[in-house]
Amino acid sequence: MMTELRELLSSLSATPTPSSAPHNPCSSALFPVYEQCKTMLTQILHFTEREIILFQFWKTGSFSGMAVSVLIIFLLCLLHESIKALRLFLAKAHIDNLHETHVRQVQAGRASLTSNDTLLFAPLLKAASSAFTVYRMSQALLYGLQMLLAYVLVLVVMTFNGSLILAVVVGEAVGYFVFIGSPSFEENVGY
Repeated sequence: MMTELRELLSSLSATPTPSSAPHNPCSSALFPVYEQCKTMLTQILHFTEREIILFQFWKTGSFSGMAVSVLIIFLLCLLHESIKALRLFLAKAHIDNLHETHVRQVQAGRASLTSNDTLLFAPLLKAASSAFTVYRMSQALLYGLQMLLAYVLVLVVMTFNGSLILAVVVGEAVGYFVFIGSPSFEENVGY
């Protein structure tokens, strides 16, 4: 009886326990195809042609597939920077329009015709009247689209595929060069 107990204990100690064994997520039922799992879980920089990009249907398996994906990602970067430039341009035009309106009001003598009651509630009235303007709604829509593209590009970078990362970096740089051009443009708008 004692020898059987020793044999049982030795056999138990020879097999790793679940807490001490490293967990391999690729061996679970969720990942039946090891190659697919290996591609999905690669968290080191790699330059392979086989990649799943963002969605299950966007797969690359050849050089031409990767080249088309790099081109699409490059164009997404250009779109991201063009939306950012459009927002900056609209903001500058809006600021210039507000300044011209204020100058015209001062020249017409209407800017100084305010009572103390109006001055007391001016910030509240201004906020209420300008909450749902076409300018603010278009800026919010463009900002939402810009952020959506930014997060999509972050997810592309998180594939750790060097070709895709280079496409994002070069695409953003070219987009900035083409659409914004210089930091002075951003500084003039106030962003």
